[in-house]
Amino acid sequence: MFIAGKAAFAVAAVLAGAAILFGGGALVFQFAWRRPLALAALALAYALFAAGFMGVLAALAGKERRAEILNNVIVMVMSLAGGCMFPPQQLPAFMRDHVMPLLPTAWFAAAGRSLQDDPAAFGWAGAAGRLAALGVALLVLTATLFRRRLQRGARA
Repeated sequence: MFIAGKAAFAVAAVLAGAAILFGGGALVFQFAWRRPLALAALALAYALFAAGFMGVLAALAGKERRAEILNNVIVMVMSLAGGCMFPPQQLPAFMRDHVMPLLPTAWFAAAGRSLQDDPAAFGWAGAAGRLAALGVALLVLTATLFRRRLQRGARA
C-alpha cells in the first residue's frame, strides 16, 4: 500500500506538470493540440512509467539523499538522450540511431510529436501501451525491492 500511495502521488505530480506544460504552453503560445485526449492518455502512461522508474531508483539507492541526487542526474541524462531537450536531429548519429529508440522518454516525445504532426496517426497508442506496461513492471519491481530491504531489516 505504501508503494501504491507513493506511485499515485508521483503520477498526480507528473500529470499536474504535464497539464501546466501542455495546457499553459498552448495558451501562452496560442496554438491548439490536435488530439488533446490522446495526448492526455499518453501523458498518463508516461506518468505511470515515471512513477515506476523513480521508485526503482529510490529502492536501489537505499538512502533518500542518495536517491534525490541520483534521480536528478538520471532524469536529466534521459531527457537529453531521449530528444526531449532539443530536436532529436541535433543528437549525434550514434545516440539518435542506437540509444534513443531504447529510451522511454524518446517514445513519449516521438509519440507526442506525431500526434501534433499527423492527427490521424495511431502510433501513440503503442507508445502509451509500452510506457504503461513498463511502469507497472517497474512498480512491481519497486515493491519487491522494498519488501526485501524491509525483511532484511534495512531502513527503507
